Amino acid sequence: MATLDTSAGSDVSAPLFSLVMPTYGVRDHIAAAVGDVLGQTCANWELIIVDDCTPDDSIEQARHAASGDGRVRFLTHKRNLGISGARNTGIEAARGAYIFFPDPDDRFEATMLEHIEAALEQYGNPDVVVFGHKQRYFDEQGSFLYENEMVPEPGFWVGNALPHRLIGLEEGTHLGYAWNKAYRKELIDRLGLRFEFDAPLIEDFLFAAAFFRHAQSLACIDSADYLYAKRVGSNLTNEFIPNYYELHRRRIAVMRDLLCDRGALDKDARATLGALFARYILSSLERVFDLQAHLNARERRAWCESVFADRLFDELVTNGRARSSRSLAVCLAVLKTRNARAALALGKAIHLIRNRSTALYSKAKSGR
Repeated sequence: MATLDTSAGSDVSAPLFSLVMPTYGVRDHIAAAVGDVLGQTCANWELIIVDDCTPDDSIEQARHAASGDGRVRFLTHKRNLGISGARNTGIEAARGAYIFFPDPDDRFEATMLEHIEAALEQYGNPDVVVFGHKQRYFDEQGSFLYENEMVPEPGFWVGNALPHRLIGLEEGTHLGYAWNKAYRKELIDRLGLRFEFDAPLIEDFLFAAAFFRHAQSLACIDSADYLYAKRVGSNLTNEFIPNYYELHRRRIAVMRDLLCDRGALDKDARATLGALFARYILSSLERVFDLQAHLNARERRAWCESVFADRLFDELVTNGRARSSRSLAVCLAVLKTRNARAALALGKAIHLIRNRSTALYSKAKSGR
């Protein structure tokens, strides 16, 4: 599946952290990302760069930035396997006690690993550490627009208290990223966890959900050292995904089952999960008006009515509650009526806003 480039160093001692960085088509960004890793104030790490058959000179850029540092290792795929395949290759090669998956087009503050290491020491090596990030938005020309700081509620949860924390992480958009968590490698190996193929947009979430089914200790820290670049028009979330709704319905169903199995699906959790489901339905309603959907008015109405007839909709959305977003509360009220005409009108309005200004749309989604 992959070959190892041993020219990057021969130090085989086990580090504290393994950073797995899938690489494909990021020549303009990867040198800065590698430089940020080399500049970490915590030096106890290895960086595994997985060349997923990149068509550009990303790997050459990464080698130059690594400057022969023996902690940087290179793996090469013989064929393109996608981000899940590249991460899985990295998991198999990783030697660290903890592993996480930074993207090669993001940036990292120098204290990122130091803050995670401090949490490991403070909380006695928990199964996972979740940390914050800054969402940094850029327009189509690469010019900086604005940023949002996103940090989880700091603290430590063990045993039966842990699953009750998960809905808050999901509501705060902290659960579904691969790059804002340091996972205990031993637990990943014991469970045989790998990233799923053919699940765009939710593969990170599915991995996290499978891990949290068995995790017994969780630490959250309020540092925001990971700088997540959201480039308007270039992120996968901006692409048209034909099965967008099915993927996100699955995300909600998996989250519901996870909470249920761990005894945390109480009334408040259902209300929050219902509001999250409503958000995905609204995004799907917008997408049915995309020309790539190839749906006429009758087909849009039929799709909408099928969503309203879904048992998961009946269980969650009808009990959903928007806690802090007035716009979501209004949209949720429309969905609860099960009025297809009103819901489709709402979806069309969102679609028009998105087409008129992607920057305005991204600000609205981020809560600004």
